Amino acid sequence: MQRSRDCALETRYLTILNGSGEKVTQNKTTWLIALPASLILAASAHALPIGPSDAIATTTNNSALNTVTAINGAFGTAYTGLDLLFKDPEDDAGLIDSSYNWSPNDVGEDGPTGGTITYEGGPVADCVSFLCLLIVKDGNHAPAQYLFDLGDLGWDGQETLELAGFWEGRPGAISFVAIWGSPVSVPEPGTLSLLGAGLLAAGLIGRRRRKA
Repeated sequence: MQRSRDCALETRYLTILNGSGEKVTQNKTTWLIALPASLILAASAHALPIGPSDAIATTTNNSALNTVTAINGAFGTAYTGLDLLFKDPEDDAGLIDSSYNWSPNDVGEDGPTGGTITYEGGPVADCVSFLCLLIVKDGNHAPAQYLFDLGDLGWDGQETLELAGFWEGRPGAISFVAIWGSPVSVPEPGTLSLLGAGLLAAGLIGRRRRKA
């Protein structure tokens, strides 16, 4: 029963793709390979929006907060065991600075009110199993800094963070962004890559059946 259903689907695809003839097999194989590519492009375009209303705490303290003790003192928290993973515009300040890139939005007279933090490759902040914090600093206005729990926001360490709406209409705006966390991990092959390999294998099997 399963085979007949698969054959019906195969015939449907052949009819949709090219009717009949020698070119049918080539077109079907191309379709099978192109599908995961389109899914990958759609996934890479996804971004996690973050704004002031998502903050778990704010502070009027405008110091750099370069230690966990300083973070706890500024925000009234009690965190332990955190390391600075990424900070921009200070290059190489974090343990995995090269894994991420901060691109502020167009800077007008008031400075950037947002921007994106993108994953560039390499070790990843593990915000699923461990605590991850994002700090967005201005320093010239109240609040001077915002604190975000990236794990609660659902960040996987590779998704683009899209910041917007910070200190709009006021000079100074975002002066730096920083990510604090615990362990880091090297990403495993994604589900989409496995899906692409499976579809490619299915195409090759179908091709062999037709030749037989």
